[in-house]
Amino acid sequence: MGIKMDAAPGRLNAVMAYATAPGEFVGQCSELCGPSHYAMPINVRAVSPDEYRKYIAIVRGGSL
Repeated sequence: MGIKMDAAPGRLNAVMAYATAPGEFVGQCSELCGPSHYAMPINVRAVSPDEYRKYIAIVRGGSL
């Protein structure tokens, strides 16, 4: 999984990524926009749609 998005001062950026298989993906920020920000770790956990629905149900305190 590879994503690159540049920062724009005063704007909130968002990017959508779709994993083709469940797993954990690790990386680090590549921007130099703050002290030690270039080394900020990034961890993305991709899960199945059913596992995501279960997670949302737990977070919301109910069931879907």
